[in-house]
This record gives sequence, C-alpha cells and structure tokens, in this order.
Amino acid sequence: MNANFPSSIMAASPATSEGKKKPSLLTSIALGGASCVFTVNFTHPIELVKTRMQVSGDGLVSVVSSTLKNEGVTGFWKGIAFAWGREGSY
Repeated sequence: MNANFPSSIMAASPATSEGKKKPSLLTSIALGGASCVFTVNFTHPIELVKTRMQVSGDGLVSVVSSTLKNEGVTGFWKGIAFAWGREGSY
C-alpha cells in the first residue's frame, strides 16, 4: 500500500455504497438529458454571443452591448427552447 493514503481510502468502493440500488438505464439516460438541459441555461448566452460575433465580425463588447440595447437581458436566451430540444435529444 502507498504510505501517503490511509487504508480506508484505498479500500473504498469506487461506484456505489452497500445497500444502494444502481439506477436503471432509462433513469440514467433521463438524468443525463436533464443535466444537459439544465446546463444549457448557463452556456446558451455564451454561444449566442459567439455566434453573433462570427456572423457580424464585430467584437465582444460591441455584440454584448448591441444585444443588451436592442433585446434586453432576455435577448441572451433567445432560441433557448431549440437548445433544450437539441440537448434533450441525446
């Protein structure tokens, strides 16, 4: 055994604790999809700004300020329903 790690850590079960049931395949798929849909709420504004920068050729500050000015804060989540559908599908 490695002297740097206590034996209780080295002998720990890697996946599940005793007595806990492993989730089914369908449950794992559903939870994975739900986590992706949740995550896209935070990454979508970044993707929106990136795409608009690529299309317009403008810089970060210009794209963010024009989106905020023309569409308001909610404009950063424009098209979020399609992103949810994309993430939930795989």
